Formats: sequence, structure tokens, C-alpha cells
Amino acid sequence: MAKCKYCGKSGLFLRVDKSGRCSACAANAEKAVTYTLKPSPIKEEKKISSESKGFLSTLYPNAAGLYPHEILVLEYVKFKHYCVNEDNEHSYWWNAFSIKNINTLLDQLCDRGFVRVGDLSDTLQLYKVPDLKAYLTERSLKTTGKKDDLINRLTESVPADDLYKTFYRRPYIITDAGIAAIQDDAYVMYITRHPRPGLDLFALNRLLKGNTLRYRDVIWSYFNKQSMDFAKEGAYGLYANNRVEMARFLCEENKYDQAAPLVLEACCYGFCVDPRV
Repeated sequence: MAKCKYCGKSGLFLRVDKSGRCSACAANAEKAVTYTLKPSPIKEEKKISSESKGFLSTLYPNAAGLYPHEILVLEYVKFKHYCVNEDNEHSYWWNAFSIKNINTLLDQLCDRGFVRVGDLSDTLQLYKVPDLKAYLTERSLKTTGKKDDLINRLTESVPADDLYKTFYRRPYIITDAGIAAIQDDAYVMYITRHPRPGLDLFALNRLLKGNTLRYRDVIWSYFNKQSMDFAKEGAYGLYANNRVEMARFLCEENKYDQAAPLVLEACCYGFCVDPRV
């Protein structure tokens, strides 16, 4: 008498296969077979460059025709030494602001008159005093005085071609036109130093288009909208965090009396549990 090893069914006319399964168990096993599907390849999302025409069409230039990322680059040129044909933090500019090649952008700003390539005096300013003194010593020149004195002595006593062979770095220098072009765009540096969730340099630029309010008032309106959205969703933790950010924002303007109630409110809502936080 045949007996199924799986369901225990037995009978004189019961048929089992080589593995000891009856026809019913064999059919159920076939249905239970799972087929492993190959995962579809995930297409890597291409990062859109902030210099592409499609992206630029969503942004708004200032009166001088400069877009927000160009204004930011000019701000950096004022206090950072970006040099011709050097790796000027390419990965930083690409990851943070989608600028493919910072040198290309700097050259374009040069062509537009906002930046210039530094002269010999600007080049020598990049080097440290010990480097300048060492070169003066090789030329049997005096090494006394401040840095500007050393630079003047070098430019007056040594041919420019000889100096460029040793001091080869050529910095980008912001021009007077560049300084004038960005003086009314304080929002660029502010939002770069104080990014907010959902509000970066480019988002703030779009909000400011056609807005007569100053940029800080626009940011404050953004905070208020976020607060209302979180309140409607019942996201108390996010609401509390947002109120704290608003308090910090007020403290930047020394409005501590207005910031204090927001901090107290945030403490009250902080006791509410929000699983999304």
C-alpha cells in the first residue's frame, strides 16, 4: 500500500512520485514554486547642472545678469585664492551647487568683466613671507620689511619673466564691476551659510522673484508656511523644530523678546511624540 510522505494519505491505488509525494502534494508544490526575478537595473539619476539652460530658465538673474551660483562664486573669489589651471575645489562646487567646472565659470566671469586674472603683485601676495625672503636671499637682495615691502623690492629688482618661473600661480581677482554687481545680493551668502530644510540658494532665488519684501521677510514667510503645514499634519515634533529655527532666526536680529515665546511653544510641543521625527 502506497503512502504519501507529506500528507500521510495512503491507499491501494494511491500513486506517489520518486520523492514520495502524492499527485495532490506534487501539484501544490508546483504552485508554490517561486521564481526569482532579476531586479531591473536602477538608472542612476543624472544630476542637472546649475549652468544648463534648462536649469537656468527656472532661476532669476540680478540686475547685472548674474545668477545665484555666479554671485556665490564671486563672493568666494573675494576671500579665497582660486588660481588659473588649478583644482579649485571642483568636487565641492559640483556636489553643493551643481557647477560642473569652476575654472570654466571663472573664465566666463573674466570675459564678462566681473573677474580678472591677477598681475605679478597679486601673484606674489599668494606666497608666504619666508618664500619671498628665500628668493630675495638668492638674489642677494635685502630681506627686511613687511610683506608689501618684499613684493615691491622683487618687482623693482627682478624681471617679471624670472619671477613668474618661480612664482607661477595666477589668482583670480574680483573686479570693481564684480563687487558692484553683487553688493545687493546678501541673500546668497546668508542662505549658503544657513540652509533651511527645503530652502536652498536656488529655491530662495525663485521665491524672491517679483517679491518686494526683503529676503529675510521672505524666509520668515517660508517658516510660517512650514509651521502651518506641520500643524495641519499633526507633526508636532517637526512643528517644534521649526519654531526653534524661527527663534534662532529672530535672535540673529537681536529680537529676543519675540524669540522667547517661540522657544516656550517648542518646549510644549516637544513633549508630543511624532513617529516621523
